[in-house]
Amino acid sequence: MRFAPLALILLAFQQESRDLPAFLGPLRPPPVPEDNPMTDAKVELGRMLYYDPRLSGNGTISCATCHNPALGWADGLAKGVGINGTKLGRSSPTVANAAYFETQFWDGRAPSLEEQAKGPIQAAAEMGGSAEGATKTVAAIPGYAKRFREAFGGELDVDAFWNEV
Repeated sequence: MRFAPLALILLAFQQESRDLPAFLGPLRPPPVPEDNPMTDAKVELGRMLYYDPRLSGNGTISCATCHNPALGWADGLAKGVGINGTKLGRSSPTVANAAYFETQFWDGRAPSLEEQAKGPIQAAAEMGGSAEGATKTVAAIPGYAKRFREAFGGELDVDAFWNEV
């Protein structure tokens, strides 16, 4: 089974965007990998991860810091600001509708949300963390272990959390 919880970070807000005014008409559901079907438990886990600053290198910045729902899933700045106030080279793009994109990032270097979700956490100027640090942090939080069991069954496998996406 493909284990892609990091991609759920971005799919979680996609679920929220379904609650748009009726005049906008019906929305096409976002594409979901066949080997990782979307469930309510996965969406809730993704939402928790998206807003959790403990995934960053120093525990101060979350995905929502730069991709804030109140600011159109971006940050409203001409150039983004990462961990420790680091000025970034470009603006933080909106992640609204990112589940529909065929490629991710400004330059299209990531072919999927699963691949995209790895980038900012590990980028020194963005979230300043590491794959190992983020997964160990998540594994050490009892509430997350429970949520992973509900979403994926079984225990949280730290290696699978990052490596099998």
